[in-house]
Amino acid sequence: MHGVTIPAMKWSFAGGIAAGVLVVLAGALVYAARREPIAGPEPAASQPPAHKPADTTSGELAAARARIGVLESEIAQAKRQAASKVASTSRVEAIVKRLGGVIPDGTDDEEAYEKLRIRLQVFIADLAEEKGLGLDEASVDPGMGLAFVAAFMDSTTPPLTAEQRAKLEALKESYVAEWNAYLQKRDSMLGVERCRVLQRLVETASASVGDIVGEEGEDAIGQALGVWNSVSMLRGGGLNPYREMPDDELIAKIGEDWGNQLGLRPDQQEAVPALVGDYIRVVRAARSSAGASSDPKNHDIEEKAMIEIQNRMVTTLRLDQDQLARLRTWSMLPGIDGGGN
Repeated sequence: MHGVTIPAMKWSFAGGIAAGVLVVLAGALVYAARREPIAGPEPAASQPPAHKPADTTSGELAAARARIGVLESEIAQAKRQAASKVASTSRVEAIVKRLGGVIPDGTDDEEAYEKLRIRLQVFIADLAEEKGLGLDEASVDPGMGLAFVAAFMDSTTPPLTAEQRAKLEALKESYVAEWNAYLQKRDSMLGVERCRVLQRLVETASASVGDIVGEEGEDAIGQALGVWNSVSMLRGGGLNPYREMPDDELIAKIGEDWGNQLGLRPDQQEAVPALVGDYIRVVRAARSSAGASSDPKNHDIEEKAMIEIQNRMVTTLRLDQDQLARLRTWSMLPGIDGGGN
């Protein structure tokens, strides 16, 4: 299969460098050993012993041996990771091959199709456990989302042209770079921000894939994205709509829901109404400023406001570790003034 072999190649570079350094250190170890002084005759009793310089050779040997041990461990780990990536890619490719014969129109063999969907969901769960990701993140990981779509495109008829394949490879590189940038920042992100970044990553990649295949491949890529959406654990934040009511009742209701979401103590709950009030004011002001250009189905305004509120919650409410963990997975947005369309 084309298009999904890049991750497995990383071992040849990283592991190769480590192996090269290992050889150099081994040579240094031999050289250091040769430098150890050869015992000579005892000095005559009548002569004072010559001053003996500090012996650093044994320390150098120990340091070299320790470094070699570390590099051997790094090489073994790189090999395991490369093998894991190859195995993951192969699993996705195998499932896609079978899907190609089952769902030319998405419904040819519902039982076989459902079994393959389950296999994909199991794969997502395995990938999440292997890499320490959430299920939503594993769905977007290049080893699942990108590998799946790329393998599906490789199995399409007519096959990709050389130009399309080059564009797909470029998309893979940019996708992996954005994914790695996300991983670098994910521990400092809270629920809504994490969800927002992952959603944008998927939306951008989906649009790029559509541009690559053009009208001829529109049906095939539509099938691929349809299957991915059906198994993906990535759920958009969306709005949790609240019916219109007086502001004091709205603030009390949203505040109660936020407290339950985070498992707040009574002393923490006291500070929540002020945060809810600020959220409502910011959203209303932004919507008023946007005027007719404000699309109720576009949640950018609520997302930005909620990201700010969630960051304030960390310091204002003095959340404990369990509450922080809840905050990191909380992606729903309050839909106010009849919002939630």
